Amino acid sequence: MLSCQASDALGAFGLLQEFVMLRVFPKAQDAGKRVVAACASFFALCTVITMTTMIPRGGISPSKLMDAIIKHLKLHKEAYGETHWVPKFHYSLHLPEQLERWDLLIFCFAHERKHKEIKRYLQGRQNTSATWDKNVLQDVLHIQKLALNEDFPYPRGTQLLHPRPAADKTVKFFCLQDNFPGSREILTSVDAKAGNFVTCHTDDVVYLQWDRDMCIGQIKLLCSVDGECMALVTIWTRLPQMNMYNVSGDDYFVLLSDIVDTCVYRIRDDVAYVVPPRGAVHRALVN
Repeated sequence: MLSCQASDALGAFGLLQEFVMLRVFPKAQDAGKRVVAACASFFALCTVITMTTMIPRGGISPSKLMDAIIKHLKLHKEAYGETHWVPKFHYSLHLPEQLERWDLLIFCFAHERKHKEIKRYLQGRQNTSATWDKNVLQDVLHIQKLALNEDFPYPRGTQLLHPRPAADKTVKFFCLQDNFPGSREILTSVDAKAGNFVTCHTDDVVYLQWDRDMCIGQIKLLCSVDGECMALVTIWTRLPQMNMYNVSGDDYFVLLSDIVDTCVYRIRDDVAYVVPPRGAVHRALVN
């Protein structure tokens, strides 16, 4: 059993899904019906996790989320019975209602998420009267309200992070391009925001919507030309095998906003195996 923090699990479940899909599921038929049922339950759970984490990007309706949750619970019951049924299975059925009412999901109870914040105000308190809980929560609420009034510390939207004027070599490169005649301001950076939920870096492999197609490529340069944020990307050639790409390809400038998500990948002998990112799964679920 994998025991870790929720954030670690969210980062690892995509790789675990690929492992089960490529290594376990092809042999499940020989292993028996129980293994097939367990794989089906796990894949249904992955769909639920993907849908919930992609809700901020839009397109996931409460009805779609409810259908996915019910499908997982049914497949889990078929695979494992009711022996390991826990209250959280029932709690998950309330998530679509919460989404419909508030247009967002709160994944942790407030005390569980902020227990360290609350403990700050428990130290040294000797008052055990009936107002003890009230006083603690008043202090917590006061600090949280002050925090909400501060400027949002994480930049939003599409932009370069810590941009700087382009080096002379880069400026000369742009002067040779037909797409940028008379460019006045050229900035570069090693990392950027492709959207509110996507941060990318040079050399990252990305999944992008470009020229009315979905492509995989590797970022060679992040830049802003006269205020237009772009990325120079080597578009990889898709191979017949699932999620396999040849790392050779042509270089193109694409808008930074066209980058959907970053990818986990492995390169061996100029062939890359790419794990489809959440953004790709999200578009499939929405469409």
